[in-house]
Amino acid sequence: MQEPIKTYDFDIVEIMKRGWYESAGVRSLFFAGFALYVLAGLAYQTVMEIFFPSSAQQPDIVNNTVVTLLSFPVLMPLMVGLMTAALRHVRGETVTFGDFFAYYAQTGVISLASLVIYLMTTLGFLLLILPGIYLSVAYTFTFLLMFDKGMTIWDAMELSRKAVSKHWFKIFALMLLIGAALLGGFLTFGVGLYWAAPLAFVTLYGLLYETMFGSHSSH
Repeated sequence: MQEPIKTYDFDIVEIMKRGWYESAGVRSLFFAGFALYVLAGLAYQTVMEIFFPSSAQQPDIVNNTVVTLLSFPVLMPLMVGLMTAALRHVRGETVTFGDFFAYYAQTGVISLASLVIYLMTTLGFLLLILPGIYLSVAYTFTFLLMFDKGMTIWDAMELSRKAVSKHWFKIFALMLLIGAALLGGFLTFGVGLYWAAPLAFVTLYGLLYETMFGSHSSH
C-alpha cells in the first residue's frame, strides 16, 4: 500500500535554528562521523586512481563512471548510517558512533538504490540538465524512507519525489544554505565542520524528514 503524502510546510530560518539547537549535544559525534566519511572518500579516490587513472586534460567518462559506481558499496552505507542516526537523534533516541556502521549489513540494497538513483538523475542531466537537478533534490529522502518505513526502492523514490515536489524550491534553497555551511566548514581547514556537519544532518535528515513524513512513521 502506497504511503500517503502528508501536507506539510516549514520555515527555512526556523528549521535551521531548530537544527542548530538540536545538534548542540551531538556535534562531536556527527563531526567524527562526517570526518570519517570524508577521509574514507579520499582514501577510496586515492586507491581508485591507481587502477583507473584520470587526466584533467582528457577526462575519461567510462573511468569516472566505474569509479562512481564502485563507490556505492564502500561509502553509501556509511552515509545512510549518518542519515538514520540524525533521524533517531531528533526522535529522542540515543545514538553512538557504532550506529554509523549499522547499514553495511544492507550494502546490497543500498548499492542497488544508489545505482537506480544515479541512472535516473544522470538521465535527467542528459535531458537539458534541469530534470537532473530536480531529481537530485527530489530523491533526497529515498534511503530514510526505505529503512524507516520498510519501503521498496522505487516506492521510496516516488514518495520522496512526490513529497519534495510540494515544496521543491524551498527544500532546494535549504539544501543550498546547508551546502554553503559545509563549504564554509571546509574552507576553514575543516574546523567549521564541527558545527556545519551536525547542523546539516540534523536539519535535513532529522527535522525536515520528520516534518514531511513523521506523522506516518512506523516508530
